[in-house]
Amino acid sequence: MAITSMTSFVFSMVLGFFSIAAASARGPIIGVFAHPSSHYGEYIAASYVKWVESAGGRVVPIPYNAPKPYLEQLLPQLNGLLFPGGAATVNDRAE
Repeated sequence: MAITSMTSFVFSMVLGFFSIAAASARGPIIGVFAHPSSHYGEYIAASYVKWVESAGGRVVPIPYNAPKPYLEQLLPQLNGLLFPGGAATVNDRAE
């Protein structure tokens, strides 16, 4: 039996649907930037990892000194980024 182009198209659409459904079932992939540390080289606070995972996401650590080619390959594969930090003054309007 010959496979028609319509059958091939439908089969491709079904596979694509299941691929998307499986990806969304695993949750978003969130990159978290690491901080430099004199004791550990670099680290990510456990609270950030727990927070992302509690929302159903998966954490991918991003080294603080990652080379540009590494980032260019990694970033398109992520669904979001978490920029850890605090104690920053942020203006809510331009002056």
